[in-house]
Order: sequence, then C-alpha cells, then structure tokens
Amino acid sequence: MQGNFSRGISACGFAAAVLASGAFIALTSQPALARDPWLQPFHEDSIWNLPLGTNLTLLNTGIVPADWIAIDPEFQIRPTTSDPIVPYYQAYSWGNRDANTNIALGRLRLPHGFVVPDANAVEQPNNAAAILDVDGRTLRQVNAITRPTAGGNVWGYPSLTQNIYKKGYYGSHTGSGLSGLGGSIRVGELSGSQPIRHALKFLLNTKDLSYTGSTPGRRWPAFLTDGDAASMYKGTVPQLTMGSLLAISPSESLSTVPLQTEPAKKIFTALQNYGAYVVDTSGTETWDAFYYNAEAGVERELQNILGYNPNGNSNTAFRSDMRLILGKLKVVDNNSAATPGGATLTGTRRVAKLGPLPAMPRPANALDRTGWTGPGGVFDGNLATGRNATGTTNQTQGDSFVIYFGKTVTWNRILLESVSGRDETVPKVVNIYPGSWGPSLTSFTVEHGNKREGEVEFIFGSPQTSSAITFQLAAGDSVPWTIGELNVFNDFATPANAPIARNAWTFSASATASGYSFNNLRDGMPSMGWRIGATQVNGQFLRIDLGADTQVSRVLLDSSAYPNDYSRGYNVYAATQAQGGWGDWVAGNSAATGPNISVSFTRRTARYITIQLNGNSNFPWTIGELNLFP
Repeated sequence: MQGNFSRGISACGFAAAVLASGAFIALTSQPALARDPWLQPFHEDSIWNLPLGTNLTLLNTGIVPADWIAIDPEFQIRPTTSDPIVPYYQAYSWGNRDANTNIALGRLRLPHGFVVPDANAVEQPNNAAAILDVDGRTLRQVNAITRPTAGGNVWGYPSLTQNIYKKGYYGSHTGSGLSGLGGSIRVGELSGSQPIRHALKFLLNTKDLSYTGSTPGRRWPAFLTDGDAASMYKGTVPQLTMGSLLAISPSESLSTVPLQTEPAKKIFTALQNYGAYVVDTSGTETWDAFYYNAEAGVERELQNILGYNPNGNSNTAFRSDMRLILGKLKVVDNNSAATPGGATLTGTRRVAKLGPLPAMPRPANALDRTGWTGPGGVFDGNLATGRNATGTTNQTQGDSFVIYFGKTVTWNRILLESVSGRDETVPKVVNIYPGSWGPSLTSFTVEHGNKREGEVEFIFGSPQTSSAITFQLAAGDSVPWTIGELNVFNDFATPANAPIARNAWTFSASATASGYSFNNLRDGMPSMGWRIGATQVNGQFLRIDLGADTQVSRVLLDSSAYPNDYSRGYNVYAATQAQGGWGDWVAGNSAATGPNISVSFTRRTARYITIQLNGNSNFPWTIGELNLFP
C-alpha cells in the first residue's frame, strides 16, 4: 500500500462487453538490437515483455479517475564486488521501519551511497527494491526498503529472489507478490524516441478492487493479496483485483483522444500494446490516489521534460492526461497462465515480441570448479544434463550426495539449478553438512520453489571452510529432485579485478546541479546520477578524494541512463597526498563518443583524481555511476 490517507469517492457501476479486436499495429519484427538484461530484463515470454493479443475480452472497470496522480518509485540497484555487505533486518512496522534490529534477515550487498529515508506519519511509500547480485543474474528484492544512513544497516520485508534471464514474474510488491523490476518505467523511456516495449505497473485504490471469486482479492499472475483485503477491497467489478491486467481498447486512437503531453502519449501507447498489471494498492477510500511504478530518477526526468512536478493534484496538463487515460482503462479478462496478455504464446499479438536475451552466463563470481567431483553433469555448464536429469522417482527423505573440492575452500552461498524444463524439481527441505557429513550446518526449507523457476539458493551469514559439502533431503516431496548445475560462492572475498571500495570517498566540483547529489555517484543506481549544470563548459571539473594514497589505473564513468550527457572531452589528473592539488596529467580525450567512458593509464599512486572538461556541449555533464580500478 502507498500510504494510509484517503479521500472517498464512490465507484460507479460497470457493463461487461467483449470488444472486437479492432485495428492493430502490424509490426512483424523488432529492430535487430542486442538486449541488455538489466535495461530490458526477463525472457521474451515474460508477462512483463509480452505484447497484448489481438482478440481481447475487455471489461469496463468502473474506475473514477483519482484526484492525486503520482509515481511510486522503485529502487533498482547494481552493486559492485567491492561494495560492502551490510546487516539486513526486517522492518519493525510499515510506518516506522528502522525502529530496532530484533529480526535479522542476513546480509545484503549495497553501495555505500545508497540511502532511503524511513517512513513517517505522512509518507509511507512502498519503496520496492530490486538488487542485481554481482553474479549478473540473481535479482534480490525487498519491500519497504529503508537505509537512513550511507553505509549503514538496511531494513525491509524480504521478497522472492528471481533470475533476470528467466520470466521473473515475482518480487517486491507484497500486495500481489509481483516484481519490483519488471514493468517499471525506466529513465529515458519517457524522453527517448523509442516506444515503451513492456507492460506497466499500476497501484489502485482499495475502493476499486474486488474481493470475490475463487481466489478472493487476487487473480493470475498475482499470488498474494493485502492482508486486510477482505475488509478493505470495496470494488464492484469481480474481475478487477490484485493482479488484473488493464489496457486501453484498440478501438481508441491518439488521433481522437486529446492528450496534451508527449510522456502521456507514450504511456497511452504502452497501455494499448502491453497493458499494465495491478501490483499494489494506492490507499483507501479516504485517500483518492493513483500511482504508477517507475525507476528512481524518472520523476526528476519527467519534471525536466514537463517543467513542473508531475506528482500531485495541481491542475496540470500531464495530470489531466493521466486522468483521461485512467477513465479509458479496461480489464483484460482473458489474461491467464494459458493465455498471457490475452493470447497463447503462439497467438497473434498487437506488436512483435522482443528478441531473446543473450545466452544466460554462468554466475560471474562463482568459484572455479576445476578439480571438483560430484554427481555427473552438475559442473559442465549444461543445464540439460546433471543429477537425476531424466529421473521420475519422487524425493525421498535421506537421499543425499557429496561434492568434493579437492582442496580446502572458503564459501558462504550455494546455488542449485534444476535440469532445464523441470523447474518444479527443486528440493523441499535440505540438510547441509560441511565436509563429507560431519555436524550439520543447518536445515533449509525451500519456499515458493517453483516461483524461483528451478533455482534454489542456500546462504550463510558468515564464511564456511571445508573440502566438501554434503546435501541430504530432510523430507520427501511429490516431485523428483534434479540438479542441472551447482555453483558455490564466497561473497565475502574481493576479486582481483574489483573496483576500488568507495566508502571513504569525498567529492568536490566546480558546480553541482540542484537535486543531483555527489552520493548518487556511488549509490548503485545509474538512473539517479550527479550533474554539473545546464551545459558542459570547458574547465568544469569533478574531484574525488579517495581518503588515502591508493593504486589507481582506470576511471569508469557510466552515463548510460543519460546517453546525451557524457563528457565530450576530458583531461584526467592524479595527485598523491603529498602533492595535493591537481597533480599530474595522466590521460585525456577531446572527442569522446559514448555514454560509457573508460579511461586507462599507467598504474600510479594517487589520493586525488580530478576529471576536467576540455570542451563544450549544449548538453549537461551527468554521471550515473563512477568507479575507479587499481
């Protein structure tokens, strides 16, 4: 839920109607572009990526457009291997999340600069977070994430972990159980020239949502509903509830719907082509609000486009557009597991599906398996082979196997992946022993195994040391247990190629644009970023104080979320603590050509790194993330 205040408005009745397919956009293929798993995550058949079918069953919603229109921001974070692993605690309450550390949930790797204030009596945001593990695949999700202090502990409610290369339906929206990454409007999507190519996510008022049917308060793909849904959901349209897919009828047209702003037109088109899932509630009857999910940074981007705050109930053109869109929403009633988006996976859709992602890589930071022995096929990089790959015998208590490292290894995390095509064959309860038996470390009960799409992860809060690991089923289950791949990790080790830790850094600059904090350079969210001003001017600079003399050989400037705002030309200077000031020139370029700038130079000792512009541009200088390497 987005807040706890409401302003009542009565729902009107509805009339069901099956609408003809209408005109649709006859696209037969997407542009032949490589798909970035972080910016366009999940399998092409994921609910977040599937276009709507061309023969939809659409029902009127009875939604009266809300008074308050706003973004519900989502935090999408990419830590590096040198970012700290910090204590993680369950939120104390919805309105006071960091009150104590009574319930420890383990640890999370988070950039030092990532900060989210606690909730208060007025502001109680969802704060859904999706954190991409440094393995490049695993998406850890948290609801109501709170971290008031840079580098400090983190609080929240744990949500389902997913893999960005798989379908990724589920995650940190605890009203529905649906993803905190899929369906989020990303920075650049409302300002760029390309259409939005994914479904959206909406938060509706409890007065609009129904609590009826065989699964009261929810429908596929939602698997959760609000704990107070039975008393709070007041909607009169049985098909409109948590998990419902909403869309704008194909009979509508931008040529006849009088939208005034370009961002609203993009949202309108996305709703016609992909729709939007109801993932949480926006408030109760006394707080008449509607929210849509977007990556942190989109609110600021949208304000720059429009010239005013996009959130609130002021009489603006964008709010008027969004209210007009809300009044045209329909429920896609033939959305189901068999017909996602209103069509079978081979059925005709309004626009072509996204192309496939690159092949899923082995986890980037997994331990080297050379010399390991264990069940055949679990170390060969092929999910089609492995332990019990074609077996049909159900899980039996006591079934066990051992992997041998051939040497003593330090580890803290294990990832088991089922044989491809057999996602349901995950273990139910597993005992794990260090070495070949020995004392049991712990017993893990695997929850929501199928929703992790064939992956099971066992995490220890501190490093373990052994020459082998034994796995034993502590209970049976009505499905077999297959293992296609087995990987082991030591998350507490820092790889040799890791960036330099950013915890102790401080920054200074010739100028800083309002709202663009230095902390954004090291918060793991390229969508936030630091900006120097309205335009690039020769001589502007950014200086990093590493806190002590450090070996440095490379600077990496990530402006990917702001593709026009990279530095067109630069000089890099390095100074030791004894030198102070600017020190020595080490590298430069007067014709940089892209948003990801990597500057390498002979390794040297430096405490201060200064980046100075040596050219001009009508675009600002914005850096999403900054890293240095030894």
